[in-house]
Amino acid sequence: MYPEIFNRFNFKEGHLDSDIIHTRCGSVQLKKYDVELNREINFTDKKCFDFYCKKEISTNNDAVFEWLDICESIECATDNYTFVELGAGYARWSVIAYYIASILRPLFTKLVIVEAEPTHFGWVIDNLEMNNINVENHEIYQGAIDDTEKIVQFEIGDPSKCYGQSIVNDNLVNMLYRKIRCWRQKKFKTGQYNLDVLNVKTYTLNSILSDIDYVDMIHMDIQGKEFDVLKSSADIINKKVKRLHIGTHSVKIEENIRELMLNNNWSCLRDYKRNKINDTPFGKIEFGDGIQTWINPAL
Repeated sequence: MYPEIFNRFNFKEGHLDSDIIHTRCGSVQLKKYDVELNREINFTDKKCFDFYCKKEISTNNDAVFEWLDICESIECATDNYTFVELGAGYARWSVIAYYIASILRPLFTKLVIVEAEPTHFGWVIDNLEMNNINVENHEIYQGAIDDTEKIVQFEIGDPSKCYGQSIVNDNLVNMLYRKIRCWRQKKFKTGQYNLDVLNVKTYTLNSILSDIDYVDMIHMDIQGKEFDVLKSSADIINKKVKRLHIGTHSVKIEENIRELMLNNNWSCLRDYKRNKINDTPFGKIEFGDGIQTWINPAL
């Protein structure tokens, strides 16, 4: 069944140029951002068109839940809309949320974007500017999200092939596990990487949200740090955040988040386990990262 919420927005069929994707919501993005990854997973132009450009949003892949959460959170907003993307890559979902909220609603829209990998961060700025989104009107952080503010080593490299870079622990076994995990999640055919490390600053949600009144949605894809970040910032999240869309990266993390959010009186809207074919309202869908969506009844 096609979600009724999608019919409330005036999506129009987009198109593909040789270098640019024109999405259904009116935004654009460069194909180069994902070129090596798409080659590895055989993400053809036909699949790309269906994913981004076809007027009706595809419901046969796990990204439908990002579209759902964005559209539902925008539908629930009043005069303003604030979207936070943690581990943003090139800010794909921030730009899409901005266009749906500010152009198709329209609402005064504020973006808060955090990304540590330096090439990805440069693409964030390029992506915003290419979509006529004034960077100065939004909060853009180059760094990683963690439970404390410090300097950490962060994986960098292979920017158009890997979006699973993460904070590096001193434990070499853990570093190798991260690379294997990224290979499995992205289904690389070769699994070959050219990753290096770089010292980056970390930010906490407490500091990022301190001057923001309310957040309509946080999109979180922070490669194993999700529970630590949520636990350390539970008080401010309870007071200010209406919806969480969380990419999960281990069974234990999924269990810990469920316990944490239920203990803080949040309502679970969606919960799909990682590395599994899950039953969904749209049939069976294969998930790499898990997905949890939580709603704050207090807001």
